[in-house]
Amino acid sequence: MSLPTFPDYERHYSSEKLTMKLQDLSGRALRLIVLKACLLYELLKAKETPYAVRLSIIAVLGYLICPIDAIPDPLPGGFVDDIALMTGILASLNNLISREIKQCAEERAEQFGHSSGDLP
Repeated sequence: MSLPTFPDYERHYSSEKLTMKLQDLSGRALRLIVLKACLLYELLKAKETPYAVRLSIIAVLGYLICPIDAIPDPLPGGFVDDIALMTGILASLNNLISREIKQCAEERAEQFGHSSGDLP
């Protein structure tokens, strides 16, 4: 089995697919996923975000969306891998997260029925 190339992976990512995935998430435990995904999305859109960082964000959000997963999402604990990836990249990008980006992410998360709260 060969690893997917970027064009193969790219076909799984779109803003619409991210929106559909986040709308499907429900429950208190999944609030963290929605907030982190929204924060990454806002970083992706920010003009100040370097190109290489954008590619990393697309890869992580694409992994969240992609139906092929290290730990399938329907299984108990299925989002552990997704949370780990999002947490890891957000920790490395902390210096790029402005107050405005954080606020936009919280507002976007509220659109999915998740109240604003403490973002990483």
